[in-house]
Amino acid sequence: MIIYSLGSVSFSDIVESGLYIEEEYKWVGVGQSIRYGLAGNPVITENLRSGKPLTIVAQEDRGWLTKATVLALRTLASAINTTYVLNLLNDSSVVENRTVMFKRDSYPLDVTALDTAERYYIGTIHLIEV
Repeated sequence: MIIYSLGSVSFSDIVESGLYIEEEYKWVGVGQSIRYGLAGNPVITENLRSGKPLTIVAQEDRGWLTKATVLALRTLASAINTTYVLNLLNDSSVVENRTVMFKRDSYPLDVTALDTAERYYIGTIHLIEV
């Protein structure tokens, strides 16, 4: 089981243990554009890319966010031009560190309350690796 921490926010509540990164193995750091020449043959250009999107997902059947975590994340997301370290932890030892920012081309936090008391939330946290 992987547990995450982002800056000063630790996703350590038991209900947050089911969070996962949606596109962990989908994104590849190679960009490609294809256009066609006059004769109809493809002209393919490839280049290296950075800025891997990292979307942390909390689903109803898999992992929830607590209200305290959502409020703390909202505070982090309010800071402009700020990077954070995303730690991926396995049994309290760091497996991997990534430097990230909140991705702002959509909502950085797209969460919905699960209960009327708003104690638990599901949704996504949109980050980009820098």
